[in-house]
Amino acid sequence: MIARITNFASKENQIIDWDNDLYLIASNNLINCEENGEKYYSDCYKEALEGLLEQLNLLLQKYPDALNEEIVLKKASALMKYVKRKGFTLNNCYSYFNEEKRKIDVPCDIKKRAYGIRTLYDRWDNLLVNITGYDLTASGIIYNKNQLNLKYMYGRLTNFKMVHKNCCGSYVFDEETLTYLEPKIKNLTRHL
Repeated sequence: MIARITNFASKENQIIDWDNDLYLIASNNLINCEENGEKYYSDCYKEALEGLLEQLNLLLQKYPDALNEEIVLKKASALMKYVKRKGFTLNNCYSYFNEEKRKIDVPCDIKKRAYGIRTLYDRWDNLLVNITGYDLTASGIIYNKNQLNLKYMYGRLTNFKMVHKNCCGSYVFDEETLTYLEPKIKNLTRHL
């Protein structure tokens, strides 16, 4: 995890066509698979959620004060100046960046994951933590996008919303759906 302003506009431009005639599936349940009468979490959604949460873990390990009000305000100010200077939208820009490479030799399989984390205050002074990740093939084509939005209020992070987006559609998971992550989030932020 690197404290560096990152712009994912080029990645968003790649997936702009995904919005044409696609399904938007608002889900209140991650348990969408069943085998032999037993329900289980879909591995892709669970892996995506845990991968995003792991990025927050990396951020807090390397920068333990990243959610401190002074640091958040400083990062937000730098991000806003960058956005204005470069002419980008805030939705495509992040204060922290990480990239992971995978050693997989299967053609068209995910070779890289690029992550960005943005921390900003909303108008009610709640800290919003946005973690976005893109899975890319060896040739740089985006396979899917995952985004986890968390809120930090009253001294704790809470689940807010997760979006998984690919060429087939967008899947939105609400706070109630993400409750299985609550113990992991509490464990991550116990020192805050």
